[in-house]
Amino acid sequence: DIEQNRFTGALPGELGNLGELRELIISKNFFKGAMPTELGNLPMIGNLAATDNAMTGQIPDELTNLWTLVKLNLDNNLFDGTIPGAIGDLENLAIFTASNNKRKSSNGLSGILPDSLGQLSNLYEFDVSDNSITGQIPTTLGQCTNLVTLFLHENQLDGNVPSQLGNLVNIKDINLMDNKLEGEVPQGLCSAEAETISADCSVTCDCCTNDCDNPAF
Repeated sequence: DIEQNRFTGALPGELGNLGELRELIISKNFFKGAMPTELGNLPMIGNLAATDNAMTGQIPDELTNLWTLVKLNLDNNLFDGTIPGAIGDLENLAIFTASNNKRKSSNGLSGILPDSLGQLSNLYEFDVSDNSITGQIPTTLGQCTNLVTLFLHENQLDGNVPSQLGNLVNIKDINLMDNKLEGEVPQGLCSAEAETISADCSVTCDCCTNDCDNPAF
């Protein structure tokens, strides 16, 4: 754990040789450059946190080899490119956050949300807000029935809100605002006793907590 120091430069690929490493927490530093692909060689890692740095490039596909990974936090960097298509291979993943990568010279994460997200049966929190993700919300997200937090706001998602999101019976906070979505929020979400449900006024919603009758929203 070297969180909140003043380390600079690129992460060394040699970190991938630490076969017994269970946590790598490098948040709140000044690391730059790409995340080493060698991190995909850490067979026992459970927590990888790299928030609040200036890391660039794509999220390495090699990270999807980390089947022991429970938490992956990549917020507040300059990552671009797509979320790895094989993210669904991370069978123990409970938390994935990569918000606010659209800043400074970066457009943030782009491309579509992978269908393989539906394989993450342990997923508890998923936050990719404030990026440039396009396409439709995958219907497979409705299979992640342990989801409590789903933040997709401030992207470029389009199409209808999938009815399968109504299967998210444990959801507490869901934010779909500042996209190009249409259709309606499924009634199943309204029955889930969520604390906050937010969607643009282009989406029909009987239970959203934002007020489309108030010009301030």
